[in-house]
Amino acid sequence: MTSGHAIPIALLALAAVAGAALAVPTYGLGLLLFGFALLALLAYAGADRTRMAVALLAAVLLGQFLKRALFVIEPSPAIAIYYGLQFLPTVILCLGLLLWLSRPRAMLPTASSRLLLAFWGLALATTLVLPFGQPLGTKLSAIQLNLVPVLAYFLAVRVPPQRAVLIGRAAALLAVLGAAYGLLQFLAGPTLFDEAWARALATRSLQASKVYDAMLGFSEFRAYSSFSDPLDYGLFLVCGLGIALSAGRELRWSGLQWLGFYAMIALGLLSTLSRSPMGGLLVMMLAHVALSFRGLRRPWVTAGALLAGAFLTVVLAQYLLANFGDRFAFGTSAVEERLLTVGTLADRVEGLETFFSALGDFALFGRGYSFAAYFMDVGDNAAIFGSHNFLVSLLTYTGLPGLALFLGAIVAWLFELAPAMNHADPRVSCRARWLVALVFGLVATGYVSSTGFMTYAFYVALGLGSGLAASLRAARPVAARRNPASGGSRLPQASPRRA
Repeated sequence: MTSGHAIPIALLALAAVAGAALAVPTYGLGLLLFGFALLALLAYAGADRTRMAVALLAAVLLGQFLKRALFVIEPSPAIAIYYGLQFLPTVILCLGLLLWLSRPRAMLPTASSRLLLAFWGLALATTLVLPFGQPLGTKLSAIQLNLVPVLAYFLAVRVPPQRAVLIGRAAALLAVLGAAYGLLQFLAGPTLFDEAWARALATRSLQASKVYDAMLGFSEFRAYSSFSDPLDYGLFLVCGLGIALSAGRELRWSGLQWLGFYAMIALGLLSTLSRSPMGGLLVMMLAHVALSFRGLRRPWVTAGALLAGAFLTVVLAQYLLANFGDRFAFGTSAVEERLLTVGTLADRVEGLETFFSALGDFALFGRGYSFAAYFMDVGDNAAIFGSHNFLVSLLTYTGLPGLALFLGAIVAWLFELAPAMNHADPRVSCRARWLVALVFGLVATGYVSSTGFMTYAFYVALGLGSGLAASLRAARPVAARRNPASGGSRLPQASPRRA
């Protein structure tokens, strides 16, 4: 399939959707909304793998917004169309992967990619098989929410490093758009789209019920932009910032543009009133400062620091509780109350204790991603479901083997990017260090907010890092043959026709 074929095929797909909309009036407007969104993204992407990754990130933001806009266009839409709109990123991702299915080995260029694929396969099998007796629809919902985003890695890993700047520019733009809508909510309250959605789904959606309660004055309103909750919104902003910074000077922005971008991200994060993304941003920045020292770029140092974060989080939380718990017992405003109160900090301190207590029950087998409070009654699993720690969550979902595979993939990824962080080309070194710093910040949020950081954007960042590492490794023998003294210091140039 070539880029010239993409638009005709997209038009045919839109015609099919329009025909279905006319044939089934109940789904009419919703199907057309989905069709037009899909057409726009496919027309932009064509058969270009870099643009397809951009379209995927755009679909994440657009799909969530359309779910709310649907209730303004059609006050009582079929619930199947509402849930179907969240499949927009899934459709884009599947089409992107199918385009290059003829070369599947190219999607597994590194040890980390193979470990991640093994983790995905184990998690998929576990979720489909366990727990026994759970409806298949519930299991498929859990897979769509938690395991489909992992596949974004295998799309991003094929992006030529020389064209990754396009993803950096798009991530920045999408983050700014998300922040702008979030700030509008923060300053003016729920928008027309939010109110229509909340009224219709207050009894079906947790976030819609929170918005509806805020509309009635029963609780405070927290900005969430077009995402499912403030945490997802804040993590998207952190990802957008990190991916944009990994492009660095290649974005060719002026100082004023960078200043405006930083301001939007900072204000957007403030509007979430969520401490986890703010903490993730702080960890990302501190990690990047640390990586400016060459001695701290050794892979065993970065891997050790990342894993030690689980214990450091507990120590820090215990210190805050012991020394500042009384001071932060209440706030005088909504912002202070959200940011300065203890909240659920006490529960998060117990994350490692919960992990070790659950280790015996999940040492060999997990219970699948549908073993979560979102899909089943809490029952006797209150400590597990309320741990707010991704180590506990992955242990219960995939068992100790699955957790080991995921952590092994991250550690292998850090080892693979070590040469890039020390590369002679400052553009390569900058990109690698920012991607590593971003992963540090996101994983740090996982120690206090469970698996929320494992989003499409997170796996796109991982894929970009693996693609960079694989390109450097492939370039060494070529450069050495051409110039033995060079040691392969430059990346190969991407072919425009294949990019």
